[in-house]
Amino acid sequence: VIGPIGIIGVTMVGLIMAMVVVGAALFSREADVRAESIGAADLPQLADRTSQYLGQQRLMLPAPAQTLSDSIAARLSALNPQLQRLEDKSIEAVELRRRVAEGLPGLISSYGRVPVAMRRENRNGRVAEAELIEGMQLLDGEIDQLARQLASGDMDRLSSQKRYLEMRYKD
Repeated sequence: VIGPIGIIGVTMVGLIMAMVVVGAALFSREADVRAESIGAADLPQLADRTSQYLGQQRLMLPAPAQTLSDSIAARLSALNPQLQRLEDKSIEAVELRRRVAEGLPGLISSYGRVPVAMRRENRNGRVAEAELIEGMQLLDGEIDQLARQLASGDMDRLSSQKRYLEMRYKD
């Protein structure tokens, strides 16, 4: 009771639909972000590229480092409006690039080169997993400090504008 197209026709239609779904999934996938491409990104794209890179590396990272990568991505995302206005050659921009385009990928790739079986092993008082986590904590703190530094200039401008308005319009 299949009708005029028959069982073979139904099977062919199902097969074609499956191929379309698989093809769409394969071709719509975003390209992997390479560590080298983070530094080449425009400043406003730096946060997105770094977040994508961290997402790609996530499965390799131990749980505490995954939490730190989420924190770094969130800090960078929050910093994005300030990055839109920041000069590409400013000291802050250069320092941010150094941290997220050189320091962070370098730390993660160094950890990735350590054999999985040795990542928790104490070797000469150092444990690779702990070294990664401490390095990521340091970078997370540095990015937070840079964000606060950038915000302080905006807060100073806001305060100056308020004082100007008070002097101009108050009694």
